[in-house]
Amino acid sequence: LLEDQPSVKGGVDLLTSLPFLLTAVANLGLATAAVFFLRRGRFSVTEVAETTSLVALVWGGALALGLVLASQLVLPLLAPTFSFSWTYVLPIALCVPLLLTTSYQNSIQLAIDRVRDYNLVHVVASVAFLPLFLLYFLGLDVKAAESMAWGRLTSAALVTAVTLWLLRGALRWRPRLHPSFLRAGLAYGWKANLTSALTYTNRRIDLYLLGLLYLAGQALLGPDELKAARLAQVAFYGQA
Repeated sequence: LLEDQPSVKGGVDLLTSLPFLLTAVANLGLATAAVFFLRRGRFSVTEVAETTSLVALVWGGALALGLVLASQLVLPLLAPTFSFSWTYVLPIALCVPLLLTTSYQNSIQLAIDRVRDYNLVHVVASVAFLPLFLLYFLGLDVKAAESMAWGRLTSAALVTAVTLWLLRGALRWRPRLHPSFLRAGLAYGWKANLTSALTYTNRRIDLYLLGLLYLAGQALLGPDELKAARLAQVAFYGQA
């Protein structure tokens, strides 16, 4: 779709990978803790669901703000030829609280033996993006890079809505703080999250490492006209 603009594709690849990296690293282990404590009966479904919902909104919102700042201050260093405009950044940033909400609430489904619905959420997450991207790109004639960003946001919102709908008979979505679960969840969850976050980032961080290597090359080799070509290599590498 961007065969004549590979440097734009490279910049978009860097941007659209960020919500998934942030969600993995900043999950705080509460998804794992939710399963552990619910299976042991230490906390109720209501306590877990309400606390994780609040964390997803507050902590996820803070991460979204951090992503916006990073897009203006850090990513331009990795992608100097790509303009990180609000049409890309805002929908991608808003994915973060949605992804956290889905992660936490779907873990509750696993804990209460709704395995079919738990897997259904993963299936929806896997198949939702491409049709929505094509809807924006072909149906609404939005530019490819913007279609990718808005497709991510719409698919994230759809998956969150499906997750909450599947849980409608087990709980009422209401963000509230239950300090006892939050303390216990963080104390238990960070250890579990450390391994999973390292594993996940190991599968996703390569694009950024490649961008940093090319940034070092730019510092040594110089010419501005090579910047787009180097960022394009991020796109070619990601596609491969």
